[in-house]
Amino acid sequence: MTDLKKRAVRTSWIGFFFTAVSGTLLHFAFEASGGNTLVGVAAPVNESVWEHLKLVWFPFLLFAVVSYFVYGRQLPAFVFGETAALFVSMAFLVAAHYTCVGGILGRTVPAVDIALFYITVALAYLLALSFVFRTGWPASESAAIAALTALVVFLILSIYFTFHPPMLPLFRDPLSVDYGIPELLIR
Repeated sequence: MTDLKKRAVRTSWIGFFFTAVSGTLLHFAFEASGGNTLVGVAAPVNESVWEHLKLVWFPFLLFAVVSYFVYGRQLPAFVFGETAALFVSMAFLVAAHYTCVGGILGRTVPAVDIALFYITVALAYLLALSFVFRTGWPASESAAIAALTALVVFLILSIYFTFHPPMLPLFRDPLSVDYGIPELLIR
């Protein structure tokens, strides 16, 4: 195994543990903050699938930014690869959740949701790692700009839908059967 590959694998393991631990802690941050709306921008404000995407989204993105500066990767390829890995893994989480809850189990099972979170994080880093060594995939500036645009749009939607969620199952809290922040209090 080359030094670059060893370093990339080590970075992926560190990223996996960082995202898994940060996401786990982030799950409880909104409630622990007393319902602080600023915390709710990055932490789930309820138990909806959409809000739980934040558990993968923010820690993965933070680690990607830090690892870019630490390892000085090629910017277009890195941005495109990390973004693709993030969005594919989040799509997997949504699909797996609805397959398990809606199709197989018929109800929410916390242990399954927790397992799906960790599987999603592992998938994100496996995909990101595969982009490092894959040849022939888009690494142009236009691909990086498209990826950055997608990240910004998702960030804006994530914040907007925290405060104004559409009345769709993806945004509904299965415990309270409500949408958005339980009690919108500006603190």
